[in-house]
Amino acid sequence: MAVTINTGGTYSVTRVDSADSATNWAATTLEGSGGGAGLLASVGTIDLVAEGTDARASRTNKQRVLLAFTNSAGYDFTSGSSGTGATAVPDGNAYIWAAFLAAGSAFTKANGGLQIMLGDGTNRSFWNVAGSDTYSGGFQKWAVNTGVTESENDGTTATLGDITEIGFVTDVGGTTTRFDNFVVDAMDVGTGLTFQGTTASNAMFSESQVVDATTAIGVLSNSNGIIFSQGSVEFSGTALTSIGETMVFTDTLGGAYTYQFDVSGTVTMTNSIVNSSGAVDFNFDTSGATAFTMTGGSLGGFNTLTTAAAQTMSGIVFQSGGASTVANTISDSSFNLCGLITLTGALDGCAINESTATSAVTTADLDKITSTTFVSDGTGHAVTITTAGTYDWDANQESGYGATGTTNATVYNNSGGSVTINVINGGSTPTYLNGAGASTTIVAGSVTVQANAALKTGTPVENARVYLRASDGTGPFPYLDSVTITRSTTTATVAHTAHGMATNDKIVLAGISDKTTDNGIHQITVTTANAYTYTTTDSGSTSYTGTITSTFVALSGLTGVGGDLSVSRVYPSNQPVTGWTRKSTSSPFLQEGVLVGTISSSTGFNGTAVMLSDE
Repeated sequence: MAVTINTGGTYSVTRVDSADSATNWAATTLEGSGGGAGLLASVGTIDLVAEGTDARASRTNKQRVLLAFTNSAGYDFTSGSSGTGATAVPDGNAYIWAAFLAAGSAFTKANGGLQIMLGDGTNRSFWNVAGSDTYSGGFQKWAVNTGVTESENDGTTATLGDITEIGFVTDVGGTTTRFDNFVVDAMDVGTGLTFQGTTASNAMFSESQVVDATTAIGVLSNSNGIIFSQGSVEFSGTALTSIGETMVFTDTLGGAYTYQFDVSGTVTMTNSIVNSSGAVDFNFDTSGATAFTMTGGSLGGFNTLTTAAAQTMSGIVFQSGGASTVANTISDSSFNLCGLITLTGALDGCAINESTATSAVTTADLDKITSTTFVSDGTGHAVTITTAGTYDWDANQESGYGATGTTNATVYNNSGGSVTINVINGGSTPTYLNGAGASTTIVAGSVTVQANAALKTGTPVENARVYLRASDGTGPFPYLDSVTITRSTTTATVAHTAHGMATNDKIVLAGISDKTTDNGIHQITVTTANAYTYTTTDSGSTSYTGTITSTFVALSGLTGVGGDLSVSRVYPSNQPVTGWTRKSTSSPFLQEGVLVGTISSSTGFNGTAVMLSDE
């Protein structure tokens, strides 16, 4: 199956007229004294046809001439399709094939040498599309967007909700050009094209342009292997691949305009480029894709970037773009002079250079940014964090940002709460600015403690329970330290002299004889150097009895799909640990695996417990 046009897609065009017949066509002299313009019976001696069997032709001599087609049913170009025209083209474009053999005699573009005209039967609006300074001749598919302000009008601005007349104008002023020199062929209205099917040669852009050319639509054109687009595009095919291609959205619609580049099918791009030119830009949206992969290449001059989870994007240069909404992982890529990145996915190994936004990235989870470099132009933040918690600043680097407390500090804590940032794996120490109600703690020198559960074949075990605690009293954290506990409603307060721990650390309590349900693991909130709290139930004793001990828990939880569980913090000195992995509540049932060793204050801990079948 080849690439084809999906006429039912998001973007499409409607043929106004093929210009094969003179029906409803007229040539009109708008200005000048070179004699009344006449509509030739056929293209005649000009012998230029863009498509079909014929075209409409006339002569522009010492005058301004309009070749126009009339459709009394009309076209509605209003954004909300609120007009009376029979064919709705909301915020659409008008496309016209035209050629002028006396191009060198035309006025300049600024003076209206070549124009597209839209009329409502009473008034006409004109858009300058070219002139002797920008056009040297030959057939082109000219385009204008109706959202762009007209260059001039005849009467008043035409009513875009009921356009009944579409045409093309050439103007040579008083210059003598006494030969048949003006040709107009097929006209279309619409917003762009949607392509479907599968590529035959890994050339999605080029193959789409060939299909466009077959029907002479003219939204896409090929110049020296570069595909230029003057309309929005959607790729909805089942297997579309682009390798080493370039698409450029052209500045041909009369002014500033935002195109759309949408992916709704399965698309793979490798070392391909999508750029904009001049005053236009584009929205690059893969959020509705069945599957999307982009490796290498670049996106330049985009207005917005929107991705979806599970999409692969790596090795890309994002240049001079607008805002990005990133739901997937983007790796080994650079954002140069781009806007705000709203991150729910992840950035790994990226470079964010001189963001144009107040903050380069905003995220609820700082752990989603790893091995990434931020370079400031002297204004704004690298990251805004929106949710309180403990996070890792994992191998991230930054330069050019201001001191703590300044408006261009590296991190802006806008969570309204407490944020702890553990600097790990050689990351630079970030500065910070606290927003209302926020506080920030930077913990430099963090190391990672990781436990891995695996079968003897090496296969990772998901959802294994991990428990790793201090194994003796030679480390910096508590081991069987004697404590006392009181309770007020659901808050238990532990008196623990010089405990040395931090908020969100975990402990295991043992020896409680009355409220025995509190024996076990708890996450703590530190209140003083000699006390901390944890949440319990509002029942039982308020002054606990027994020989109660508290021991530091380095790791507790369930392994993920990769069979691992990890956490980062600072260890002032080496901490001996012991523990286990267990899986006994769901199949496959496994025997306990052993974890034992020492957490190094400089390199952390990475231990593997081998688990045998228990079924």
